[in-house]
Amino acid sequence: MIPHDDLFSQGGTSFASVQSIREVKYGDGYGQRGVDGLNSIVRTGSITWIPLTLEERNEVHAHWDSVGVVLSFDWAAPNDIERRWRYTDGLSEDNIGDKYILSVTVEEVFE
Repeated sequence: MIPHDDLFSQGGTSFASVQSIREVKYGDGYGQRGVDGLNSIVRTGSITWIPLTLEERNEVHAHWDSVGVVLSFDWAAPNDIERRWRYTDGLSEDNIGDKYILSVTVEEVFE
């Protein structure tokens, strides 16, 4: 579970669904599309926390440090069911005085 998911920025946090398809094109502009695999619809997300205290920042960093971009974790995104996720990149961090703004991207995985 991602720490402090109750402190996500509403303006900087978004989720989308992406469907994987296979497409074949034939002559004269004709083509066919089909679903690519069993789990063809994958959710992705961009997460930004509102300014965090140093303690909250350290808790988010500790979670990222424990799973990195290799391991996955169970988590329910806002207004969604629990799914399996992984971080797709490192934490981005900005410091404003004694507050920290963190951002990261995630994607749903099927394991």
